[in-house]
Amino acid sequence: MFENTFQGPGTASYASHTFEILLMLLVAFLLGLLLGYILWSKWKLLYQELNAEHDRMKAILLDLEKEHISTKYQLEESEKEISKLRLKVMSLEGDISGLKFRLEKCETDLAMKKPPEV
Repeated sequence: MFENTFQGPGTASYASHTFEILLMLLVAFLLGLLLGYILWSKWKLLYQELNAEHDRMKAILLDLEKEHISTKYQLEESEKEISKLRLKVMSLEGDISGLKFRLEKCETDLAMKKPPEV
């Protein structure tokens, strides 16, 4: 079979050449299977790691979306509270100006009237 590789074609029988070819094809096939298994197992492992990371990131995204909605609600409530407080401040400023006017009127009334001399 693999005795002399420098012999020309036709020096051995048809069956021995067929057997050699089939044996070489089988070895090449097995080497290809081994190489494919090594490469695909590497990519499969990488796929599983990336898939796990994707799931983690998706969970983080959901948590952040919930936090965003909560913060947005708190902001809206705070803005409502601020507008209520601004209205209250404006009302109190109006009361202050009214009371200042009454104070000035009382002071002028007192200034017009002289206190009795003792």
